Amino acid sequence: MYLDNTDKELPESCKSNIQTLMKEQFGLELQVDKVGNEAIDQVRHNAFLLARQILIQGKAVSYAEQFQGCMH
Repeated sequence: MYLDNTDKELPESCKSNIQTLMKEQFGLELQVDKVGNEAIDQVRHNAFLLARQILIQGKAVSYAEQFQGCMH
């Protein structure tokens, strides 16, 4: 997995930033200093779903604002 400490796909600084954001925004500890196990992977999966939902909602708001701009 990308957040495992053994995976080199993402730089360590990127993993650390992701971990910090997830901790601050959702209170989730991603444990990027470890290799995932079932419990860690579940937390990481939940973080992904939460972040995805936030992005989707943000995009929906953006589209709504664009549409309203066209109406005026």
